[in-house]
Amino acid sequence: MNGRMYDPIIGRFLSPDPYIQGGGTQSFNRYTYALNNPLKYTDPTGEKLKWWQWGLLGLGVISDPVTGGLHSMAIAATFTNIYSFATITATSASATMSAVDFISIWTAGWFKPNQMDERIKNWAMMNFQPINSLVNTFRYDNSACGFEWPMQVIHGLTGGEMLQDNIGQTVGHYMNLTGKIDDVGYYQGRMVIRTKDDALGGAVSLGHFILGDGIALSPNDDSQGQDGLDLFAHEFGHSYQSRITGPLYLLKYGIASIYDNDGLTEQDANRRGFWNLGINQPTTGKFSINTKNTYKWWEFMSFPSSWPFMWLWNY
Repeated sequence: MNGRMYDPIIGRFLSPDPYIQGGGTQSFNRYTYALNNPLKYTDPTGEKLKWWQWGLLGLGVISDPVTGGLHSMAIAATFTNIYSFATITATSASATMSAVDFISIWTAGWFKPNQMDERIKNWAMMNFQPINSLVNTFRYDNSACGFEWPMQVIHGLTGGEMLQDNIGQTVGHYMNLTGKIDDVGYYQGRMVIRTKDDALGGAVSLGHFILGDGIALSPNDDSQGQDGLDLFAHEFGHSYQSRITGPLYLLKYGIASIYDNDGLTEQDANRRGFWNLGINQPTTGKFSINTKNTYKWWEFMSFPSSWPFMWLWNY
């Protein structure tokens, strides 16, 4: 009947599987059963796994134990290559925009020497920011929970925020080039850039760079009123999220922040910012909602194939 003969003494089939099902090197051994793991998987037809097991295999939930981690290693390598390419591109864009910004300042300085002081100060502070960021590498985040604290330090020491840093610096130099910066300042190793004329239409936090229309430059800056302080606290909350997630910040928090600007990601930014900075949180409005959304160890250790969907886990 062409059935597969099995020898219980040696624990092996005596006839080969007619179907090579893939999913790892064990599939090429046609004398094994269910990817050489019959205690975990089933193969009722004698040819291939059940359809739902193949679905999980494709998602990487089962393939790692079977392939010895080859599935996650391949996707992690792909993610690393994409991230490296994006970082290199952002770094080049930042350097180019910095050079264009400086040349513009230098050229304009010949004709308006007294009007370039602010722009050259802004340019210098943006380029000095990588050194300034080292000052608070070991600062304790009061809103951090367990696993989040060491991740902040690790990312600070290894440049885990490099991608968002370079994007933030590129945007900052562009704003300086177009004369859209009102004032700048440093706080807790971050550079805060206050833009004018609704240049951004809001605010954005990218690594060590925080940019916002009418944003306060520190918890003690009341020049923009309570609205400026509230915006500062909220955006600084996003910078704490960036510290703990490093290269996964845009995937876990960045996309969710754009997709649902009143969702759990934004509420968690409120919690972190107002808590850490000691600014009184408003009782009404979008900055009043305070909900926890921590970065969990299993998210960091999860299958790399799930990383692009991290923003969905915030709901």
